[in-house]
Amino acid sequence: MPRGRPPTGGLIRLKNGNFALRWTELGVRRQVDLGTPSRHEAERQRAEALLSAPKPRSHEPPTFAAAANAPSNIRTIKERRSRFDRFVLPAIGALPVDQVTTEHVRDILLALIAKGLSRSTVVHVLHDVSAVLAPLFDVGVIPANPCARIHPKRLPFPKVVEKKRMVLTDAELDQYLRWRHPVDAHAEALADRQGVALLARHVGGLRISDALALDWGWINQASWQELTILNIKTRKTRTLELTLAACTYLVSRWALRGCPSQGVIFPACDGSARGKTSWAKALRKDLARCWGLEVWDGVRWVPGRAPTQRERLLLHGDALRSRLDWHSFRRLYVRALADDGVPEQAARQLTSHGSALVHQVYLPEARALPEGAQGNLGAAAAAITGTLVQIEKAKKAKSLRKLRGRTRIRTVDHRLVSLDEHPETGSIIPQEVRDFLGVPAAETPKKKA
Repeated sequence: MPRGRPPTGGLIRLKNGNFALRWTELGVRRQVDLGTPSRHEAERQRAEALLSAPKPRSHEPPTFAAAANAPSNIRTIKERRSRFDRFVLPAIGALPVDQVTTEHVRDILLALIAKGLSRSTVVHVLHDVSAVLAPLFDVGVIPANPCARIHPKRLPFPKVVEKKRMVLTDAELDQYLRWRHPVDAHAEALADRQGVALLARHVGGLRISDALALDWGWINQASWQELTILNIKTRKTRTLELTLAACTYLVSRWALRGCPSQGVIFPACDGSARGKTSWAKALRKDLARCWGLEVWDGVRWVPGRAPTQRERLLLHGDALRSRLDWHSFRRLYVRALADDGVPEQAARQLTSHGSALVHQVYLPEARALPEGAQGNLGAAAAAITGTLVQIEKAKKAKSLRKLRGRTRIRTVDHRLVSLDEHPETGSIIPQEVRDFLGVPAAETPKKKA
């Protein structure tokens, strides 16, 4: 039956023995109990219902611009309307939807390809136009969906050269983690980025979205040895063992933040207060300043020494290699697993990699990172901890100035002292953090005679 025609409906028998009239209207299945077990009576009521049903009203089809701007509750409506305004509406926005043809849509896509836009952008535009026209086809406003005959694989996309990914070495990462920002106002943001980089290198090759979603409640605060990670894309969780460097950083940050039992670990990095810059751009800017390519003269950043060939490739890339991004730490983690001889199946479980055929459900037990794949970043983690202490000291001094001479007593959380009951975790709290918080030093367990 062609779409758009009024449905004739059908009779079905319910469990109570009566007949019911079932039909589909605008994609929604409807059903009415006729209240009779007689088929003859049910057929009569069905005929009367068809005669009394309102006939479809004829109306002028809307323009594509009006259909595209119709209210929608999809999550990416802002991005979709932005693509419409830039690429689609100038070409077919004034046309009625029943006059939009396959040639119109194909010409728009070919023009985007000629401008050099990416394949994903072109495919997004095709899906956006189809999402507007498909419901109109379902209700009979247009005779066919013009996008149904266009397949992305048949579009003349240029061949893309697969670029080699640039990855930091452990030595370069260690240098970045030890660097401190010369401007106090930006020191906390840098320390957060360094903490995310350290966790991405040591804990399952965290993606940037997974790292920013980390919560204090996902850490086993009784032993500080396990961390539960939520994969934002698949909504699946896995539990990994914390390395010594990651545990040192997390315990120190937890103590300096007041020992919270829950809450986002990086609240200032959730994206709500960020501007147009990106995480990758901020990382590359940090590295340029860490390496001395830009120097702070007390007022502004000025050009420093000339970059080496490797530094130029990491920061800018070339025709065969892509510049550095935050996913570099995930690649560094995977390469460390391969260099240490970790089997592929175990590496997939550690990094949550897998396809539809080989992907396995994550096991509930914690998975330890092999000793050889951990890297020597313990001193770098202590350096970040020192930065956090300096930031907290500056905040405390500022708050004391606001109190105009009044003193404020800082209490020590009992959970910090209880960490000393676990020598394997109590010993990793840096002495600098203990001195700032007033936590007594961990006692060395006495050997029994």
